Amino acid sequence: MIRNSMKWILPSLVAVGLLIGLSALTVKAGEAKAVKGKIAGTVVDKDGKAVAEAKVNLTKPQPRVQGQQAQRPEPLATATTDKDGKFEITFEVADGAYRLSTTVQDKGTARAAVTIKEGKVVDKDDKVVEKAVELKLAARRGNRGGGAGQ
Repeated sequence: MIRNSMKWILPSLVAVGLLIGLSALTVKAGEAKAVKGKIAGTVVDKDGKAVAEAKVNLTKPQPRVQGQQAQRPEPLATATTDKDGKFEITFEVADGAYRLSTTVQDKGTARAAVTIKEGKVVDKDDKVVEKAVELKLAARRGNRGGGAGQ
């Protein structure tokens, strides 16, 4: 009887091991590969003047759940503009939809949706976007001084 059950234990253990190994491979195959890249751009105020020392963040947009307060995503990469309002963010992320954003006290907020594929910003037709991204500040809702919200 023991000998009979031993015939099934070894093949069963091998089968379980194979299933665990295959499931691990499936998870790995489904993970997106992070690729290094750069996004260049400028931050300007509502009048088109360069904004120095603005912190620009690259984040992954978070889905909004009705009835819950939106969570502010952690930046995946950041950069600070120079005296001419120019920035360059170096990142290492998987392909997908992302957001560039900046908020400058007393000047407003700017956001731009970007799609990254193989470390480059692409348009809706998957063509690489060569020009720099412009983030134009607009007054935030509730701020004094008026201006359009974005």
